[in-house]
Amino acid sequence: PGDNTNAILDALAQYNVKATFFVTGDDSGKYDDVYRRIVNDGHTIAMNSYSNSYSQIYDSVDSFTSDLTKISDYITNITGTTPDIYRFPGGSMNQISNVDMVDLVRILNQKNIAYYDWNVNSGDTAEDCTTDSIVSNVTSGITDYDNSIVLLHDDSNRSTTAEAVGPLIEALKNMNAEILPIDKNTYKVQYIKADTVG
Repeated sequence: PGDNTNAILDALAQYNVKATFFVTGDDSGKYDDVYRRIVNDGHTIAMNSYSNSYSQIYDSVDSFTSDLTKISDYITNITGTTPDIYRFPGGSMNQISNVDMVDLVRILNQKNIAYYDWNVNSGDTAEDCTTDSIVSNVTSGITDYDNSIVLLHDDSNRSTTAEAVGPLIEALKNMNAEILPIDKNTYKVQYIKADTVG
């Protein structure tokens, strides 16, 4: 969570739409109420690592496992909900990892944690992104798929994303798109298919 997360949650509540929040850890305690609100508002809270430090997470299998345990325990302790959904920082096909990503998928499989990549990127990390560009990127992107997982960011320097949530929901509803949070029955967008990893 960041300074924009509550604004995003407010917009989602206004439209009665549920989403998925892949969260990182926060040692300050500043956002503890936000983690709880995600769960209390009926959204899916999922893991995106504790540290979000690619060099640390992807340094070794042990580093990855340690970070995974830390974010799982952290979310459980704050919200009372044990997360069982994960998104690899940078995605499962990142070029950053020192470890074969198949080994990390295997760890998730062993822990019965489902992981998800995305197939539609909102472009909200671009320096020049606007509300209109976010809406355009998503609405044009979802037309390529029967099931889309859209990547958006809610960190503190993404106020444009928060501003785009309402217009984006309206545009998606006008396209008759169904907006749902991820659960373990959601169509799995995965660059490395988890069910092929023993």
